[in-house]
Amino acid sequence: MLNRTILAAAALLLAAQPASAAGSRYMDPQGRFSVNVPAEWEAAKPEGQKIALVMGRQSGNELLGACIVVVTETPQTKSREQLEITQAMSAMLTREFWIATYKAQGAQDISVAQLGIRESSGRKVHFVHAEFTTRNEDGSTQRVKAQEEIHAVPGRTHDIGCLARKEKFSITKADFDAIQTSFTPQSGLIAQAPQPVPSETRLTLFANAGFNGMARVLKAETPNITHVSWPTESGSALVEGYGEWQVCEGPDFTGVCMTLNGPVSAAASAALRIGSVRPVASSDPLGGLGNAIATDSMTVLSEALRKLRQ
Repeated sequence: MLNRTILAAAALLLAAQPASAAGSRYMDPQGRFSVNVPAEWEAAKPEGQKIALVMGRQSGNELLGACIVVVTETPQTKSREQLEITQAMSAMLTREFWIATYKAQGAQDISVAQLGIRESSGRKVHFVHAEFTTRNEDGSTQRVKAQEEIHAVPGRTHDIGCLARKEKFSITKADFDAIQTSFTPQSGLIAQAPQPVPSETRLTLFANAGFNGMARVLKAETPNITHVSWPTESGSALVEGYGEWQVCEGPDFTGVCMTLNGPVSAAASAALRIGSVRPVASSDPLGGLGNAIATDSMTVLSEALRKLRQ
């Protein structure tokens, strides 16, 4: 997962067209957000990707730090009040949520240093500061520090994640803070048609705890998990995309069932009993936000770490 992504090819900052000059304010061409680009930083808008903006600060050939902006349309939440969205986010974005999300991308020895909410123009912005180790395919490791913020507004979520190697973090910390505090969501263009369970939502089951081992990706209702050559015990499960999945212990949705809203992992020596699964339309449109944010965070992590590795 993360290790393969880290070793992927060329730097996006070099491949994409420059989006804004250093020391200026970047305005998203779709009107979704604006953000300051600090001096000595480059900003690029990749084409045809979910990533809305990539920013990086280099010293010679070395990338000192990277900030990635990912924006996801959530038309299911467009009619909800900001206070409702904030309250739902506060319940979802726990320490356990972030540890599971980072672990799902291959991070190890995860430490959540800070977790909280700050005020911004009358809105609540959720943030997490964490440190973790990533392992490369050659067996080497690097310790990384990250600070990530989530702006969830009616109809849209914005994820701004900034990462640096631990030994370089003090150099980029002030820039990270300046970027994140300057970020401002705009009204922009919001999708109109509600899609309670988008077709791109998918469930990945892992053989081992911690999102490791063999994996099986499911995109549709599966009344009997053994019919797709998968055992009835899994170590962990991950939902990607907006929406929720129901998982039940027995076939045909029998036994104890639960609804997944974010990554879930069994203890190292335990297992999740899963006999049947299906995507579900939550009675609460805010219910799928956790999975959308987890997906966005993993996109941020994989892209930023890919750059730090090159």
